[in-house]
Amino acid sequence: MGAGYAGYASVFSRKTAQVGPLTIRYLEGGHGEPLLYLHGLEGWGLWDSFHIAFGVTNRVMAPLLPGWQDGRIPASIKSPRDYAKIIYEFAESIGIRKLTLVGHSVGGWVAICAAAEYPELVERLVLIDSLGLHAAHTAELAIRNMDQEAFSHAVFARHEKVLVPHSFNPDFGGEFQEVKDSPEFKRYWRNREVLVRWLGDRLEDPGLLESARHIKAKTLIVWGREDGLVPCEDGRLLAEAIANSRLAVIKDAAHSPMKDKRETFQRVVYEFLSAPDNAAQPKLIEL
Repeated sequence: MGAGYAGYASVFSRKTAQVGPLTIRYLEGGHGEPLLYLHGLEGWGLWDSFHIAFGVTNRVMAPLLPGWQDGRIPASIKSPRDYAKIIYEFAESIGIRKLTLVGHSVGGWVAICAAAEYPELVERLVLIDSLGLHAAHTAELAIRNMDQEAFSHAVFARHEKVLVPHSFNPDFGGEFQEVKDSPEFKRYWRNREVLVRWLGDRLEDPGLLESARHIKAKTLIVWGREDGLVPCEDGRLLAEAIANSRLAVIKDAAHSPMKDKRETFQRVVYEFLSAPDNAAQPKLIEL
């Protein structure tokens, strides 16, 4: 997997860009053509292994969506569609005219809107367990009623104890914790509250699937088969709507396939990002 660039991809820097009155903080690392990663409920701030995997083939920018750090979404941002224009202007502000766009969860919702509205910007698209589609209506409405146990099982397929590095020396040693006690789960839980507080009962976009039909970019759709927030059927609907797309369904993975099946997720995305534009792709693969 591009071993020559793996070390380079693990190095990143923290930067800012100005978009109107908004200061956008972002992480940047890797090598190659530009790739913009839009975070989901996992939040922002870490240069994770999947960022490094993207960075083997691409120069990766991972912006913090305005409002998600402190949980106060700007009043001007009424829905994920409003983020699409911000993302376009962000790319413009850092001198990028064409890119690969990757979005997970709520970031996938934004990515669908951006790819449909700004086809001149998005050459390739990766959508990972995207929120916002009609088929997810019942499941998404249940998010606000989930306790931590139910939410944990919706987001993660694996529930054995996880190794958490020591805060006093994260490079050496750690301790095993229950998934619900881990910092990662706490970020998801906090951002679940941000999402519900922001969108209220509008946790679906009835026009999103129609927007997806206008996407021209070569697209990879990745879905965890055990996703308890957005059903795998949503991925199938997206694959039917986006003409030049393929759907990769990963078994034993839930809403965060990059965490549940790290190696499988990184391999399928790497193969997509490194393949020639004219390479044939099967419509459905199951991993």
